[in-house]
Amino acid sequence: MSRKLVEWLDGAKGLLRSGCRVLLVDDEEYARVAVQLALQKLDVKVTAVSTGLEALELLGKEVPDVIILDLKMPFMNGPELLKNIRRILPSIPVVVLTGYPRGALVEEVLKYPPVTIVSKTPQAECVWQ
Repeated sequence: MSRKLVEWLDGAKGLLRSGCRVLLVDDEEYARVAVQLALQKLDVKVTAVSTGLEALELLGKEVPDVIILDLKMPFMNGPELLKNIRRILPSIPVVVLTGYPRGALVEEVLKYPPVTIVSKTPQAECVWQ
């Protein structure tokens, strides 16, 4: 897990308070498990899924306090998922994790605030809000 992600998780304790419900969406199992374990150490209740479709299904049943999603995923990427989320939950806090902190996909997610972008990779230095 990147230093920036660990720093963000540590600094997000106000947002990710104890008992907070988080929906985590990431197609990469190792990343999903690492973030889930880090969140659970903060006493956050995490529901983790691997696709945007699974996330949208869950959002039809229960509303989390925060959504954390990957930028690049197959079938439905982060911007497409976020666009759909905003139709249902226009103001829910969303954190977008990415190994690609620059480019068209990042620009696309910034069209759907409120959103925070956090780098997954240790070599990337970018954290946007």
